[in-house]
Amino acid sequence: MKIAVVTGGTSGMGLGVAKMLISKGYYVYATYVGLDFTEKIENFEAIKCDQTNREEVYAFINYVKSKTIHLDCLHCNAGMSIRKSFTEYEDKDWDAMMEVAVNSHYIMCREFFSIIPNGSRILFTGSQMGLQPHGMVLAYGVTKSAVHALCKNLVKEFEGTGTTVNAVVPGFVETPWQKEKPEEIKQNIYKKTAIHRFATIDEIVDAFRTRLQPDSIDIIEDVALIATVGHRMSYRPGVSAKLFTALGDAEVNIRMIDQGSSEMNIIVGVENKDFETEALVDEALT
Repeated sequence: MKIAVVTGGTSGMGLGVAKMLISKGYYVYATYVGLDFTEKIENFEAIKCDQTNREEVYAFINYVKSKTIHLDCLHCNAGMSIRKSFTEYEDKDWDAMMEVAVNSHYIMCREFFSIIPNGSRILFTGSQMGLQPHGMVLAYGVTKSAVHALCKNLVKEFEGTGTTVNAVVPGFVETPWQKEKPEEIKQNIYKKTAIHRFATIDEIVDAFRTRLQPDSIDIIEDVALIATVGHRMSYRPGVSAKLFTALGDAEVNIRMIDQGSSEMNIIVGVENKDFETEALVDEALT
């Protein structure tokens, strides 16, 4: 049986990915904090582990290594957000968020490295807030930027092994944490997104599933690419929102999205018939 570790694996996207892995024949060890996890799930073991505490992180690693000689999938999902303004953050806030999202996952990747077979899967949960600044969660955005960088750099470490390292980088997702937001705030966020809602957990889990093992590869023909290009574009809030909103308002279906590693461009794929609508192109790119 294949073995997987999912951090933050008892709620939201983590639990969704854990259940998807179980459905594909994995046994899953999941970390969590807070109230005891009591749901009974076959081939699933929830282990309380405060990832701000390195002793607990190492204890979790040693426990998993005592149970298995191979780890076929590591999903670095856990994160932490403390909602304060830039000047309100204390050192302990910054350290805790970095420890959970970045440091503990780096340690796990390093300590599990020797038991990760060729052809395995390393997955990270990123965030659009690591790409686009947000006024009240500066530290969270920085941790996710670091997660993206860790993911990219680990690709080189696993080069030649057949092991893939990928991050899924969602925006707002309808997780239990997001459900606590006041309706007024959620409606304001909806207006700024192309689909005018939060993503569902199932949609994000499906993105992880395709990174784990694609069921098929589809070739889509008659697709045109629209590129938004500019220096320091990643420092200008609202660029992607403006592009996607323009396409959404024109009822254009986006078939693909890509952002270069330099963050100097955003490329979207649309059907040729939509690209040939001159008014749409003018609106989307001005």
